[in-house]
Amino acid sequence: MQVEKVTQYIISWLKEYASNAGVKGFVIGVSGGIDSAVTSTLCAKTGFPTLCLEMPIHQEKNQVNRATRHISFLKDRFNIWLLAYRFHLKLLCIIFKKTHLPAIH
Repeated sequence: MQVEKVTQYIISWLKEYASNAGVKGFVIGVSGGIDSAVTSTLCAKTGFPTLCLEMPIHQEKNQVNRATRHISFLKDRFNIWLLAYRFHLKLLCIIFKKTHLPAIH
């Protein structure tokens, strides 16, 4: 596989998609896994503003730490507007289960 050629193709596609959609950047969920790391890196490589959202929910601490380190890497590596927020979803998940799941059964 020609990694650089494929990477450039995806970056070009992302830029074209964003332009055609009339958006000025990307919003990416970053979990600490490989999928979100690759996706957020490709979006950052476009040079477009990128908003990274960490939304830990019942995750191992090492996954949360990987997400935080990856976002730091993106901020250090790419000269773009990059913003990160962390939303803790554990309490929201508990409330949702208690209020909505009983109605399903």
